[in-house]
Amino acid sequence: MIDPPQCLSVRLSGHSFAPGSQPFIPMVKISSSKIAFPPCSPNESVYQTIQLNNTSDTPVQYSIMQDTTGTFKSFPPIGQISGKSFTLICLEFNPKSPRFYNFAAQFLFNNSSANMQQVLLQGFCYGPQVTLASQQLFFPPSYVGVSTRQKFPLRNESRIPVEYEWRVPDKYKYEISFEPVRAILMPNEASTVQAVFTPLKRKEYQVSIPLFTKNLFDQVKNTVGFFSPGSGLKLSQVNAAQSQLSTMQ
Repeated sequence: MIDPPQCLSVRLSGHSFAPGSQPFIPMVKISSSKIAFPPCSPNESVYQTIQLNNTSDTPVQYSIMQDTTGTFKSFPPIGQISGKSFTLICLEFNPKSPRFYNFAAQFLFNNSSANMQQVLLQGFCYGPQVTLASQQLFFPPSYVGVSTRQKFPLRNESRIPVEYEWRVPDKYKYEISFEPVRAILMPNEASTVQAVFTPLKRKEYQVSIPLFTKNLFDQVKNTVGFFSPGSGLKLSQVNAAQSQLSTMQ
């Protein structure tokens, strides 16, 4: 078997300034000095774009110092801007755990530390934060086989979509039910849940019902990278992340 040839392009650059002389001073304007990313879940990627505008007549080389943790990435990390032109930089935010992140991205122009600009990158990562108005729900005394209903609010405190599900133990699945038993809450959305209790025995009931929540991932956004194919999550990673449920009382 013979592998077909692969053609690669390598960007080369240089200058004719004598050692110790002053090269052209880059005149680059960055569209924003502070970038805020949309909220996201752990291991989910969100993107923003900034513009580098070269206001001078001479080309300008740039390089972006990358975050060593891999939370923030820039595409492309190096390049050249023609005179009186501009280029777009795609910024990726891919956090690993729920918390606030920030990073000062350094933009180096013409390979000179004296010609450096800084852009502050900030992003919030959220986990499921579904809250109940009360951790206890009381039903009035009733008769065997007679259903009673109670309504209570449920709120998603996070800034990401969350799916929740009530899982009634098999022992009580004919006596306790919820409507809806499974639903999706958008960021900061509140919903009303109805609990139905139908006792089948004459006794005092005290049951703990677990509420399971999980983040919702955008399958398309996290399987297709921008400016760098594959920079988003792989499909297997998305499925693995979706299978991890966190229990809330």
